[in-house]
Amino acid sequence: MAQRGGEVASSDVGRVGDGHRGSCRLRRHHAPAELLRAALYGWAFNPYKSAANAPPAIVEALRWMGERSLPITALASPDMVRRALNACARTLSDSPAAATTTRRKRAVFANALGFAVERELLAANPMDKVQWKAAEVARSVDRRVVANPALNQALAGNGPTQRPCENRVS
Repeated sequence: MAQRGGEVASSDVGRVGDGHRGSCRLRRHHAPAELLRAALYGWAFNPYKSAANAPPAIVEALRWMGERSLPITALASPDMVRRALNACARTLSDSPAAATTTRRKRAVFANALGFAVERELLAANPMDKVQWKAAEVARSVDRRVVANPALNQALAGNGPTQRPCENRVS
């Protein structure tokens, strides 16, 4: 999470870099999502590149995002934290994200909030006020993706054969 002048930008957590609705004030008249992603990942979040040397389209995309990013103080609201957590549980196509992806994004978000508290941008970690639970990680085997006995036999029969090792070193 990058913080500039009270504005917050986050590609992994609030999906700002993905042009997601959970992180911007306005959705209309926005730059293409690919351009926003390139600007944030390639320039804003890249410590080796300076936005001052960026092409004009990148500068404009960063300016546009900066104007529409919520101030970090907005994260003090439990409603905003819940909104960000709900965004962590969705993909770019707005379908439910895998449980492991949601868990990873939630961890990144929690660390970013902790960093904001450490930098005294927030008084306390607002995630402590929100009761939110991600979907459980599937622990069982999905039978649709496991090869059946006939397929196993066909795969084993078509593979390379190995000769028995006669001179085995013990």
